[in-house]
Formats: sequence, structure tokens, C-alpha cells
Amino acid sequence: MTTVLSRDLEIRPARADDASAMAKLMVRGNSTYRAWAPRLWQPPAFERTKSQWILRLRETDRWTRVVIDPDENLVALVSWRPAREPGEEGVPVQGVSYVSHLYVEASRWGNGIASGLLELAESAMTAIDFVRAILWTPAGAPARNFYERCGWRLDGRERWSTELHLPMVGYEKHL
Repeated sequence: MTTVLSRDLEIRPARADDASAMAKLMVRGNSTYRAWAPRLWQPPAFERTKSQWILRLRETDRWTRVVIDPDENLVALVSWRPAREPGEEGVPVQGVSYVSHLYVEASRWGNGIASGLLELAESAMTAIDFVRAILWTPAGAPARNFYERCGWRLDGRERWSTELHLPMVGYEKHL
């Protein structure tokens, strides 16, 4: 099913052939972290990110949507799956979903795309009986303000991201 996000954007389920464009968007998005990350910090590499998306898009319990502009460019994505304890390969946590990715092309920030995608993801979660959602974001990220405006709250979790090489904080939202 395809959903229209705005007059010039379309949202649809991600496909296997989107992995490269999704990885490029993530690398560009992560590159914006240089504005607040430690001086010599570098975002994860494109090839690794692409390989991860190839695998993620094969997961049967993952829900992923992409936003496409009129020129067929992928300009945003959101992805979630059931939360697992402990870590990526653990046992699913009953009633809890995990928002693993939310990226919007920087030139389109402030246009409601991220909040629209997050609302769509939250609706999909509640439609299959999830009652709480969690996510991680870098401790220094301006995105924290965005999540708080969308009703997410710090939940006390903290960890080091071996992928991003940054400290992370956990957020939750009761759905």
C-alpha cells in the first residue's frame, strides 16, 4: 500500500533495492552530527551501512517506510521492530516496539516529515497491540528536542554505541 505524505512526497514500504539510497541518506544524516560530536568524529561508512540495510530489509518482523520525492529520490525513512532483551538477538519484550531509525534529508528538516513518519510508525505499532515504544539517540543530538516535542520521554537508559562511537540515551513513549 502506498500513502501520500504531502502533495510532492510519497511514502511506501521499503524494498530491497532501496538499501543503497537508505544507506546514503543515513550517512548524510549522520554527517550532520559533526556540528556537535567530538572534533575528529566520523559517521559510519556507506558500505557497512548498506550491508546492514540489506540484512534489515530481510527481517520479517521489521516495519520500514521510505519517503520518495517527485524525482524518485529517497528523502526520509523510518523503521521499527519488536524490542528485544538483551540486545539485538534477545527474546522479544512483550508489548514493546523499538524505533531503530528515523532519518530525513537535512534540506527538508522542519517540514513535518519526521513527525508524520513517527506518527505513522506509532499508529502501525498500536494497530498490532504494542503499548510502549523505545528508541536510542545520541546524548548530544538536537533530535532529543524533537522526540520530546513528539511526546517521548527519557527513560533512564544509557549506553555507548559501538556503531556511532557516541554515548546514547534511551527514550520511551506509551502508545
